[in-house]
Amino acid sequence: MKLNTKRNILSDFSGKLSGNLKKNKNQGTSILSDFKLTGSLIIKSVMVIFLVVYLGRLYVSDYAADISMDKISASLEQVSGVTDLSEPGVSGLRRFYQIDENDIDSYFFRKAASPMSVDEVLVVKANSSSEAGAYLEAAQAHLESQKNIFEGYGTDQMALLGEASVEKRGAYVWYFCGENAQELRQALLSMI
Repeated sequence: MKLNTKRNILSDFSGKLSGNLKKNKNQGTSILSDFKLTGSLIIKSVMVIFLVVYLGRLYVSDYAADISMDKISASLEQVSGVTDLSEPGVSGLRRFYQIDENDIDSYFFRKAASPMSVDEVLVVKANSSSEAGAYLEAAQAHLESQKNIFEGYGTDQMALLGEASVEKRGAYVWYFCGENAQELRQALLSMI
């Protein structure tokens, strides 16, 4: 009986051992398929995160804080040379940019008195971001007009026009031309 029991125990043990090995092989396949499933899930998750970050940056890239034109003008007047420029007023805004004061929230406009100078500072605050696109087009058209005027003989003016900053952020549109155009741009961007 003892021998029989030993054989039974051995056969039971070997049966259990081979059964466990088969289970481990199946589990290995299961683990591998789980990894493939998890790997694709990780890739999909990374893609979704990337998409959310990308769309978030697009949304924020056109964001601008709501700052009063008085604060903006005070900041821009700190940049050298701005206070030396004349104030063309509403008629100048209409003449050079075809912008009516009644169609916008507010503006800051300075222009050199000499027709041979291209120094200009304009910031327009539109009523909305969507309306600002039209004012950006007007500012770009003004820049092209200035380039056409000085093309061929005004090398200094053409260099300054080439470095002009004409941009839009939120409801703000700006046109900065002159030796300090980039300094003006940075001053405005630090506020909005």
